[in-house]
This record gives sequence, structure tokens and C-alpha cells, in this order.
Amino acid sequence: MIDDPYIWKREALFNAQENTREKWILQKTGMTYEFSVDVRFGKDIDIASIKSNSPFQEEMDFIKKRLLYLRETGEFVSTDKCPVCSEEREFAKGKVIICGVNYLQCTNCSHVFAATFPTTSTLERYYKENALKNTYYMDPDEIKLRLKEIHLPKIEWIVDVYRRTFDREPKSILDIGAGVGHFLYGCKQKGLDVAGIEYSRDYIQWCQDHFEIELCADKNEVGQRRFDIVCSFNVIEHTHAPDDFVKDYRLFMHERSLAVIETPKVNSFNSFLQSIYPDEPRTLLVPYDHNHLFTDSSLAVLLFENGLAPKSVWYFGQDMAELIMRICDEQNADSSELMTKLNLHLQQAIDLSHGSNIMLFAATPITEIGEK
Repeated sequence: MIDDPYIWKREALFNAQENTREKWILQKTGMTYEFSVDVRFGKDIDIASIKSNSPFQEEMDFIKKRLLYLRETGEFVSTDKCPVCSEEREFAKGKVIICGVNYLQCTNCSHVFAATFPTTSTLERYYKENALKNTYYMDPDEIKLRLKEIHLPKIEWIVDVYRRTFDREPKSILDIGAGVGHFLYGCKQKGLDVAGIEYSRDYIQWCQDHFEIELCADKNEVGQRRFDIVCSFNVIEHTHAPDDFVKDYRLFMHERSLAVIETPKVNSFNSFLQSIYPDEPRTLLVPYDHNHLFTDSSLAVLLFENGLAPKSVWYFGQDMAELIMRICDEQNADSSELMTKLNLHLQQAIDLSHGSNIMLFAATPITEIGEK
């Protein structure tokens, strides 16, 4: 049993509203730290249109193909310590087994991580080469749809958080793991000076061809630049060492920078749903792809230990969409009608209960802490 675990608590209203403010309290080593955090719940999205080009079974078949490819071609390492708080593995408990891969949960910081995962060189090779030619994000006909439904709402939220935090407009943004560049293209349209880091050669070329944005293939290509906003979206869970990933953030931040991280939230409705199907990897529980699964408290620990304080959090997800697609797949039925009718309202209920499977954190450098 851990003698001095990280303990996060929240003070919040019983009846959560779409936008609210919570007090987050960290207790560690006899000290108490308090953070005032603006919280938003729920996100309008036309999920039926987004998922129309990615049928349920087709998506799962690709994930299984990737799993097999990495098993046959990759090298793997065993995790002997928690990747977030460095507590010994003996203090982690079995969480779930997916496709034979054991996920453990740290009893010190609550982080969930794979017992074994690919080496850094294996992951870099896979992503640089886009080894299985994943073209899901490379459809020019979906640029407007993805901007409207996915990226522009996030850009508006991030800019608003920055404006309220620093009382000025942000001018520059760096996206780490920029993919094919949809997000940066939206930022460019909003007048921001954009830069991005991306491993995949195919994605770098696609971004150049369609958005005229030249992405960096390595963090060293960015140089000594500092940005008002440093962000990543669904990247940190893929990394070998999340602590090093956040340290890279600090390389590109100044004292008035905003760090933004979006990642799946493992303490969610979707995780419980997926655990019922241990041989079918999807969304969150994807071995060798999602090597780390964060709770809101474990991500807060990682930020805190790297000198960053949570400022704003946006909880939303696709939990209900996943349930609808899974039920319809088992019944061999079309999910689009149910998705349109049920998803938005039922997902909102999950979001307001802190049960959503996606969280978007915005954090600022710690200058002074509310210590008691």
C-alpha cells in the first residue's frame, strides 16, 4: 500500500451546468494545493456524418491488422514503473486485458498503462512510414466537415481560454503530432502564426499539398521558437514516455504560454463498455497504440510535476455513439438514424456526470500555487 499517494479532490455544484467552475485540490506529502478550474461539459457534433466513412467493423479490422503488424515487426519493453509518477510496478493493479495485453492501474496516481508496449524506435518507424497507409484523415472532401465539427470549436475554446487567462490575444501556436494539419489549417484561417511537428512523411506531404503548411519532422527543426499556445490532440497516449512528452512542451513555452492536451479519459462509460469485449480493440483500449490511458487525476499529476497548473478542462465524448454502433453492428442494422436521434442528448447526460471518454486540458506555468 502506498504511504503517500497523490490525492485529487474536486469541489463542485451538485447540479452541474454546461459551463461551471470547480476547485481542484491536490494533497501530497503533507501539503495541500488548490486550483480554480473552469469546466465545460458536452460538445455538439454531427457524429453520424463523421463516422459515415468509417464503418464499425472496418475500423476494428484495421486496428487488429495494426496490432498484428506491430507484434510481428516491433520490439517491446516491459514497464517496471508507472510512466507518470515513477511508482514501482508492484503497486499497480490489473485493470483490464485487451487482446492479451495487460493494462495496469497505478495505486499512487491512478494512471493506466500497458504492462508491455513498443519501443521508441518501433513507434517512430511505424508512424514515420505510415506503415499500414492509414488514409482515414486524408480525404480532401472531408476538410470542411472536419473543420466545422471537430477543429473550429476547439480552436475557439482554446483562444477564449488564452484570452481570459492572459488578457490578450494569442498570436502563435505549435501543434505536436499535427497529423495531416486540419487543426493548424483552422488556426491559420483565424490569423494565428502556426507550426507543427509530425512524424509521418505521408501526413507532412498531404498537409503541404492541401493546406500549404510545412510541418517539421522533428522537434529540433522548430529551433528556439516559443509559442503562445502549445498543444496536442490524442497524441500523448501513443508515446513511450509521457513525462518526456510534457517536458518537450516546456521547451516551446514562455511564461505566458498555454499548454493544451487532449487525450482519452479512461474513467469513462466507454472504457466499461469496451472491457466487455476484451478481444475487440477499439477507441480507448487499443494495445500497442494507446500505451497510456489517463484519468483526469493522473493527467493533472503529470502536469503538476512538470510545473503546469490545470486552468480549464472540457469534457466531451463519443461514448453513446460507440454504444449505438456496437449494438447496431451486432444486430446488423444501420446506426445512422439512431445516432442522429439519440447520441447528442444521451451523450450530454454522460458528459455532465464526468463520464465522457475525452478530456481537453488547458494548463499554465505555475508561478504561485494556492498552498495551504
